[in-house]
Amino acid sequence: MFRDVWAVVSSVSETEPILATDSYGDFQVPVAANQIWLQGDGDLGARLERILIRALESASSALAVGADTPLIRRSELTEAIELLRHFDAVIGPAEDGGFYLLGLTRCWRGLLADLPWSSAKTAEAMKQRLIENKMTVREIDVGFDVDTPGDLQRLSEELIRKPGSAPETRAWLACNPSFEFQG
Repeated sequence: MFRDVWAVVSSVSETEPILATDSYGDFQVPVAANQIWLQGDGDLGARLERILIRALESASSALAVGADTPLIRRSELTEAIELLRHFDAVIGPAEDGGFYLLGLTRCWRGLLADLPWSSAKTAEAMKQRLIENKMTVREIDVGFDVDTPGDLQRLSEELIRKPGSAPETRAWLACNPSFEFQG
């Protein structure tokens, strides 16, 4: 999934892709050393916040995209980039109540603290936090991310309906003997 997300993000000329990770490793994708940023410790909010703050030191806006969203489209990223020219924040809500994309024009320590991560209320809580902090917020289309074995089944079904999408994920699913994939 990461390979597909990286390919889509890398295809958007307005971006400088960064891999936020907890360790250096063999990612088997063309990631330069200066494109790898360590997230550090803490919950998802602390790690995400640290990366967004760093990105905003040298850019007018920053997008965080989940590596578990292999069906993300270039159009979603370009829409978010365009919206960040007019709004302080963009959220790509996920069907499960989380979010697959968060774009910000500013971020500070504590902005993402104490949110209900990995819950059906994550995106709504994030949106409310931004609004409480006087940030203008727009949402893009609801998306789909992979968090559970059931989500993998759904992904398989989506890949059948969208034959040109997520080629790396498609290949992995096709070669995985413990998972039924017909696409």
